[in-house]
Amino acid sequence: MADLLIGWQAYETEFLGDKVTMDLLPLKNDTYRIVSPYMKKYESNEEITAACLEMQGKTLPIIERHVRNIKGVTVNGEPPTPEMLSQEVNLAMLTQDIVQELVVRSLLTKGEVKNLPEPSGQQTKAEDTQQA
Repeated sequence: MADLLIGWQAYETEFLGDKVTMDLLPLKNDTYRIVSPYMKKYESNEEITAACLEMQGKTLPIIERHVRNIKGVTVNGEPPTPEMLSQEVNLAMLTQDIVQELVVRSLLTKGEVKNLPEPSGQQTKAEDTQQA
């Protein structure tokens, strides 16, 4: 039986040499659609930087709904707010790291997909060949 983790999960990363921890909630359809256009291979560092900053500006709803309890990094002595993570250039790499991890936690791995049962009412290619 498949058992998917879709609740809040602890996450640990590194930012500017320090350990940063937080809780992440896997993405939902609406928030996944915000980042999906940026999930492609880029040709140059300039393209990567531009895409990262553009995506960062669109992450406010993601961070508000899918990230909590950030510890290990502060801005002016306080944990970074969702607004800071979605707007401050000096936090862009942390925001990118968080979003990438949310995407990973939100998608099934190849192994998980392979172990899923066939949808009901669907025939496999082998069954189609046998019936022909």
